[in-house]
Amino acid sequence: MQRSVDVLSMNAQWRLSLLVALALLAGCATHVRVVPRTASSPAKHISPPVARQVWWQKDSLESTVVRRHKLATMIRTDAELALLTLHEAVARDAKRDELLATAGLTVRYAGEIERTHPAKATSWYLMAAALAYRNLAAEFESSATNAPTSPMVQSYNQATLGVVMLWSSG
Repeated sequence: MQRSVDVLSMNAQWRLSLLVALALLAGCATHVRVVPRTASSPAKHISPPVARQVWWQKDSLESTVVRRHKLATMIRTDAELALLTLHEAVARDAKRDELLATAGLTVRYAGEIERTHPAKATSWYLMAAALAYRNLAAEFESSATNAPTSPMVQSYNQATLGVVMLWSSG
């Protein structure tokens, strides 16, 4: 009889220690749930993103021309319409700095959309190249001895290079 009492107490002790261990482990367990990150609820443990400069503000002349034509709000919401509006304004009243800034902005925008919209980027590169080429031709006509300005040549070269790269990859 003594032996059965010992077995019962051993069995009871084992069950009791198992219950205590499970209770402790249950209290220590952490419930983890993976939720997709949305703009309205950013993750608290992730460091905030570094403030990225807006593509049209990377050059002081370009951002000045955007503000001069009062296109800052439009370029944020509809960059293509803002660039077309700027192209129209520059075509009417062609100032050298505005031509240069418009060509540069157009090349920069084409570079921004190149990966996601290669066909659109090609047309923007072509538009920038045409604008830069018109300005280069006007500079050649006005001064046969002076070479065209370096920034306009650079915009033209970037635009034509963008077109060539997109055509060769597509």
